Amino acid sequence: MMWEENYNIDHYTSGKEPNLFLKQQIGCLPPQARVLCLTTANGYDAVHLALAGFHVTAVDISWMTLDATRQLAEQNELNIELIRADLLHYPLGYEEWDAVVSLFYQPPRGAQATMYQRMMNALKPGGVLILEGYTEKHLRKLKKDIGPALAAERLKRALPDAQFLQLEELERPQSEQTSRMGTLSVVQAVAVKPK
Repeated sequence: MMWEENYNIDHYTSGKEPNLFLKQQIGCLPPQARVLCLTTANGYDAVHLALAGFHVTAVDISWMTLDATRQLAEQNELNIELIRADLLHYPLGYEEWDAVVSLFYQPPRGAQATMYQRMMNALKPGGVLILEGYTEKHLRKLKKDIGPALAAERLKRALPDAQFLQLEELERPQSEQTSRMGTLSVVQAVAVKPK
């Protein structure tokens, strides 16, 4: 499976640091927030949130990444709810979460708008969506089929009622990655669900 190839538990090829954008935006979340993490990668994002006092549920299709997250949570004596599911079919809930975090989850072509709408629907009024994804430029450089690119304008059209605190396409250092240092071309978004 592709994700098992990309994220090896023994070597943590995706790095041993939480996502840089998540660290920058964690102050947007209310204390004791219930946070839904869509995909877990190496587990450091979910653990970073739990260490900050948030109640974290992490969903991923890969047993390997979930096991990596479980091991890291146990090392830090944290309780993180882990769910193995295909996000396209997993019910995110309705007005259930204070925050939804989606980091480099690239929904399939034709399902992007619906998926982003589901993320927003899952938030409580006033809840926050923190999202980072690859642009077309980065996917061309990556040369891997991990799903269609994200574009700021498409995201804005998909979420017309959201209040965007941040929405931009930019390049940033790939500082979290131990094995793939370089530059990321990304879309970064922080969107609030209207109250």
